[in-house]
Amino acid sequence: MSYPRRPLPSQKELQEYFDYNPESGDVYWKISPSRTVKAGSLVGHKSTVGYIVVGLNNKSYLLHRLIWVLHYGQDPGQYVIDHIDNDPTNNKISNLSVVTDKGNARNRRISKANTSGVQGVSYHKGRSKWHASITKQGQHLHLGSFDNLKEAAAARKQAEIKLYSACQFELILN
Repeated sequence: MSYPRRPLPSQKELQEYFDYNPESGDVYWKISPSRTVKAGSLVGHKSTVGYIVVGLNNKSYLLHRLIWVLHYGQDPGQYVIDHIDNDPTNNKISNLSVVTDKGNARNRRISKANTSGVQGVSYHKGRSKWHASITKQGQHLHLGSFDNLKEAAAARKQAEIKLYSACQFELILN
């Protein structure tokens, strides 16, 4: 399920409802929002895709986006709040960063179908070689064929550093 990046409540409003611990990533209700939820209880529920979702003022929000506003006081707008360690329930502020959609895609988990354990590296049985590749602006770039996984992984890492370190993401925080 996809949640729209609608404008978020202000930091002041969120502070009326929530207590956030940036070191643990936990958020607690300051008030009782309903008869079934008590003040002091953990906020939200896990969605089918693993993110924590919270209902506030008859709207659903991804908790990590509310946390960003709670901590920094700014709505990330159309930017994505990325979980650096890929754990959608780890909402420690040190694990959250603001990125573009492309930046978020770069930090995705390795596919379950990946047998090398390295993103962008695969084994070509017919040639008995490891192939390294990377995508730049939608174009698939072949980085070479290698005799072992370690060399292919090193080539992929070097290409990532060269390609992605050149891309500076404009953060909304000044």
